[in-house]
Amino acid sequence: MIHIPSFIQSRAVIHFPALRFLWMILFVAAFSSNVFAQQYITINGKAMDEDHPAFLLEQVMVINLRTQQGIFGNADNSFSISIEKNDTLVITALGYRSDKICFRDSVLKDFYTIIVPLKRSVSR
Repeated sequence: MIHIPSFIQSRAVIHFPALRFLWMILFVAAFSSNVFAQQYITINGKAMDEDHPAFLLEQVMVINLRTQQGIFGNADNSFSISIEKNDTLVITALGYRSDKICFRDSVLKDFYTIIVPLKRSVSR
């Protein structure tokens, strides 16, 4: 029979529950990481004049309301932006009213192509 000193036995008893708790935490973290991971979607779009779709708009702007960050569109009124699912975009152009698009209920895909018709703003 092997004799184990009492101070080793007591440490094994103390550390075993802590080790088991640590393994449980690591297991839960490993399998729940997808739940807490950010899920992004890519939006490719084009803004156009509602009445004259062939017009090129000046300074198309796309702003993410959650982050308050935005991008300018390309010369052909197109844009591409990656956002988190559930974000809302504001799309506008110089001389046009803004349009909000919420992706909260449209998170079935990871990639969307949209066309945004904008109305001219009325100057007084």
